[in-house]
Amino acid sequence: MSEENVETLNRIAAAWNRRDLEAWLGFMHPGIAWEGAFTRLEGAIYRGRDGMREYWSQTNAALELV
Repeated sequence: MSEENVETLNRIAAAWNRRDLEAWLGFMHPGIAWEGAFTRLEGAIYRGRDGMREYWSQTNAALELV
């Protein structure tokens, strides 16, 4: 993996860890289709940035229960 890609992944993780939704969404391609690890059992696929907002909310809600 290129150093540039590593840096991008680090920035994505940092935005998630500081709970900066808008910064995190800024890394998402508008046409993204995402199947999240925490939501895979439900068969959910999150599409676009609006879908990723929903994924963010659901995943963070589930993590608060742990």
